[in-house]
Amino acid sequence: MEDTSFGIYNFETNDDIKVTIKGIFNKKLVEGQTYELKGTIVLYKREKQIKVNEFRVCKPNTKKGIIAYLKTLYGLKSRAENI
Repeated sequence: MEDTSFGIYNFETNDDIKVTIKGIFNKKLVEGQTYELKGTIVLYKREKQIKVNEFRVCKPNTKKGIIAYLKTLYGLKSRAENI
């Protein structure tokens, strides 16, 4: 059984819109990685947030995304930018 935990993250959409997401995640989300999220919009202290029901990692297609992905691989964290 995978470890799950509640998390709150600040994200930017492809349109550079800042959004807060929250939910139960089966792994830690990585800065710079691209995700596809499915959920519902909720209000918290008069601010819109997305309560995530599902998410998946998308194939990286930018330099920043590729570096973020490489940093998640064993032994590549410090060398990801050089690759």
